[in-house]
Amino acid sequence: MTALNNKTYNKAEQFFNRIKEHCSNNDEYIIELLKARGFLLDVDSGSITISDNSYWSDVCYLNEVILNYGLGELNGNVLTIYANADTKAYENYFAEGIQIGATYDASGWGWRWFRNRIHGKKCPVKMLEHFIARYIKAISACGVCTVCSCDGNHKSMHKAHFLVDDPGSLVWHKSMWVNCLSRLFEINWDEDYLAFNFLEKDRYSTYYEINRAAAFIYDHRLEFRQIKSKAFWDISASFLKHADDSEIEERFYGNVSVLLKDWAKNIQVE
Repeated sequence: MTALNNKTYNKAEQFFNRIKEHCSNNDEYIIELLKARGFLLDVDSGSITISDNSYWSDVCYLNEVILNYGLGELNGNVLTIYANADTKAYENYFAEGIQIGATYDASGWGWRWFRNRIHGKKCPVKMLEHFIARYIKAISACGVCTVCSCDGNHKSMHKAHFLVDDPGSLVWHKSMWVNCLSRLFEINWDEDYLAFNFLEKDRYSTYYEINRAAAFIYDHRLEFRQIKSKAFWDISASFLKHADDSEIEERFYGNVSVLLKDWAKNIQVE
C-alpha cells in the first residue's frame, strides 16, 4: 500500500469492520464484501452462485476480481472461496474507490413502459462506483431504471447521487423511501430522493447504511415488484395514454403509498 492508500484504508476500516461484525467466518465476510461491490450472489446450502439477475459480463469481472486478489475461483457460475484468503489488498482497492465517467442518453420512456417493467436496465458492476454499486443493483431489481450514478467517494465530495430514466422510476423510488424505508434506514436524501449528503466524519457510516438498505431492498425485491404491479390496478392503458404525467403520478403514488405502508407495518431489520 502507498501512504495515500494506507490513509484511505484506515478511514474506511470502520465500513469493513461493521460488515465483519455480522459474519461468522472469513468466507462469509468475502461473500458480503463482494455483495457490497455489487455482485449478486445466491448462497444455498453452502453453494455460492452468481444470480441470473446479474449483467452478462459480471461473471467475467467477478472472475477477474477474485483471481487478482486471491479470493477464490469460478467454475462456471459457481464461486469457491479460498481457505484463509487475505482480504486486505482488495479492501484497500475497494476503499480507495474509482471514478467512472460515461455518457448516457435519456430514452424518454414514459409511464406505459414503466408499468410493464419488472426490473430496470441491468448495469455491469464494473461500471458502478464501489460504494453505491449494491444499491443501484438492488433498486434496479425492483423496477427503478437508473442511467448513471456516483458514490461521492472522491476528493472534496460529500454527496452520492444517481439519475433515473423515466417519471415512473422517480416516483416509485421516492415512494419506497417515504412510505417504508425511511423508518428502517437513516439516509439524508434530497427532496427528489436521487442524492444523499454526508459529512466527512460520517462518510463510511453512511456508505454502510446505504449498503444495509440495498441488502434489504434486494432481499425483498419480489415483494416490492408485487406492490409496484398492484399499484396499477385502477390505472388503465387508456388512462396512461390520455392523462398527463401529473395525474398519473398522483394516482400511482396514492395507490403505492397505501400498499407500502400496509406491508411495512410488520417489517423489521437487524
